[in-house]
Amino acid sequence: MRAILSGLIFLLPLRSVADSNSLDMSLSDILSLEVETASSNKESIMDAPASIIVITEDDIINRGYENLMEVLSDLPGFDVIGTSAWDIAYQRGYRTPFLQRTLVMIDGQNINNLWTHNPDINHVLPLESFSRIEVLYGPTSAVYGPNAFLGIINFITKKSQDLESGQLENYAKISFGTKETKILDARSSGNLGSFSFSVDAKYHQSKGFDWTWDEKSYTGFYDNRDVWGPIVDHKSNSFTGNIGDNINPKENKFVSVSLETGKFSLAVEYRDRQQAYGPFYSSVKAQSNTPWGGGSTRIFSDYSFAGSSFNSKTFLQYRESSTYGDWAEGYYHPSQEGDEDAYKGITLTHWRSDSWAALLNQDFEFELSSSLRILAGLKVERKNLQKAYIIPGYWCTNDADGNPIPTANNGTKTVLGVNCGDSVQSAEDSEVVSMPIPDPWTHSGSGNRVYTTDAGIYALALYKPSENWTYNSGIRYDENTSYGASINPRFSVIYKPKKTMAFKLILGTAFQEPAPLQVYGGWNGRAGNEDLKPEKVRNAEVVFTHVFGKLYHEVGSFFSSYEDVVKEEAENAGEREVYGLEYKMNYSFLSPLSSRDAEVDFNYTYTISKSSITYDHGVFVKGDNASTEEGQGWIDNGSMEDLGDIAPHKANLIVNLPTAEQFNMNYALNYVSSRDLYLRNPLRRDNEALDGYLNIDTAFAYRPNKEVSLTLKVQNILDNEYFHPGGEQADSGINRNQPAAGFRNSLIPQPKRTFLAGLKAKF
Repeated sequence: MRAILSGLIFLLPLRSVADSNSLDMSLSDILSLEVETASSNKESIMDAPASIIVITEDDIINRGYENLMEVLSDLPGFDVIGTSAWDIAYQRGYRTPFLQRTLVMIDGQNINNLWTHNPDINHVLPLESFSRIEVLYGPTSAVYGPNAFLGIINFITKKSQDLESGQLENYAKISFGTKETKILDARSSGNLGSFSFSVDAKYHQSKGFDWTWDEKSYTGFYDNRDVWGPIVDHKSNSFTGNIGDNINPKENKFVSVSLETGKFSLAVEYRDRQQAYGPFYSSVKAQSNTPWGGGSTRIFSDYSFAGSSFNSKTFLQYRESSTYGDWAEGYYHPSQEGDEDAYKGITLTHWRSDSWAALLNQDFEFELSSSLRILAGLKVERKNLQKAYIIPGYWCTNDADGNPIPTANNGTKTVLGVNCGDSVQSAEDSEVVSMPIPDPWTHSGSGNRVYTTDAGIYALALYKPSENWTYNSGIRYDENTSYGASINPRFSVIYKPKKTMAFKLILGTAFQEPAPLQVYGGWNGRAGNEDLKPEKVRNAEVVFTHVFGKLYHEVGSFFSSYEDVVKEEAENAGEREVYGLEYKMNYSFLSPLSSRDAEVDFNYTYTISKSSITYDHGVFVKGDNASTEEGQGWIDNGSMEDLGDIAPHKANLIVNLPTAEQFNMNYALNYVSSRDLYLRNPLRRDNEALDGYLNIDTAFAYRPNKEVSLTLKVQNILDNEYFHPGGEQADSGINRNQPAAGFRNSLIPQPKRTFLAGLKAKF
């Protein structure tokens, strides 16, 4: 399928061998392709007031996409950080702790975690159950309110009401791959006339990937008994292995059930994600094979009314977000002389946070004339948020309600009935004392919870006086009982001198509410800041799109200015400026190996990200009890410094080549240039840059008929050894001859060659 994008980014289109409709799209069909994320309203992709990519169901199938990070790795404007633990992708050059500043939605509704603001969906969602994924670039708070800060990823579900009356549609797919990966996803849907239904499910299990080739970062001590003592052989609460095993198991579950009748729908959705940390943390500070993740339950309904010139939609939702898992931490600090009697403390604890929210969204559309439409709406959301983790016995500092307790005299305090002195052990001990696992919602007293109310109202005007000009302007007012009010306008103008050409000017603003995890600290070792202010962004971009026969070009540039930046720590720390240039090209031609069209896609992104503050590392000191940096820390030196971790040059080349009536081959080449490392990373102090790399993936498909397909996906087919930058502070350093400076690895080794084979059947 071909798609022409209305903005900075060009779709990487890949067309299904089995679906003749996508092969036969005319130019007029492509130019009238509709999207709904830009204005929360269906409109032509050429008229949408934003930069949008549409990844269709056909694209997902032909590329062999299994998870969101695979999708984002092929798109311009994303610096994806492969951690194996969390979803980390920096959109448009803005480095954040996780994928917090991009709003992730299903059918236009926020699914980011209530407490962390991270979506926690990688390997969880059954991608083939969605009709498409719309990826929007740029701030959109004028429509969606808080947290549509860098952009939006909107998963659009298949509608069972679109089936013929009496039609049933089912599929099941099973996949097996490297490191004992097993995936089962399935869908059943039907239109029974008076009502329709759909059931979607996915189960994903894997031992992760092998990083034992890494001899550079702190990944070589997970199974070291001198560091970890009895924890090495302690059974993990993940689905397999002991804590000290060099594996990072994943076990993810998803179930969604939806019923529709007329204009009313009711649905329930359950997600659970458990993934070990892998090599994210330094192996002398934290273990790899301890599960961490989160769960989400949503119950929601909507009712739509359509009149001749007036439409409305009412959406109600209750959802719960949980974050929980295990944490094995070590305190291993030999002296400068290598004293064998140096203290080696270890602890194994279980953490949990639970929050819930109730939401009302009401949207209206008024068609005042053939050239003018008004969109308006309001939102009210009541949240019950947990402040701090429940961590029974964490270093003898937290009680059963998650609240800090005074410094304990060894053996004199108890936590959930366990002697507090037992929570901190020595690596010389023969057994591990594992602290109690907190029950959901059970041990969170009123002092550890806060209620907030979000309320917002917006209005947008879409004015199209002629086929050549389209204007879109809007404004939104939001108010929160915790951090106050925010007003965000947006304006765009689109000029089309002819149907196949468009010039766009897009101006927008947004704000990002601080995550409760940072506002309230999360645990006694992380400082909270209840005065933390929302981040703000102003964005301007220009775009030129041209379609000429089967050759498509698009070029655009953007500039974004950020204020009250929130980094890893809970503080508003300076300003940032990001600017970029992107070029996209697509060319389709008759495949020399079949009677169908092949396609070549190329895109290039240039991004520069600057920070008004820098980090003074000072002199690295290897002491008796810790490795430290005796600098001033974060400082404002009066100039804009390169932020780091953002590759200035990125390019993707995708070739989709049908080779026969039943066969399809797809190749993806992803180039990421060398880059400076993050300002906080100790390697930045030593002027060490991260080398660039070229990664090649391929996917093969054999479809003997429309009901059965066999697929094989090979990632990193050259079996390259390469690294991504570390996440959060990335503060460990890489000198294994001295203690790690911090918890997070400065460099993260990436998977070598992996395989995934699948069998899909429709019935």
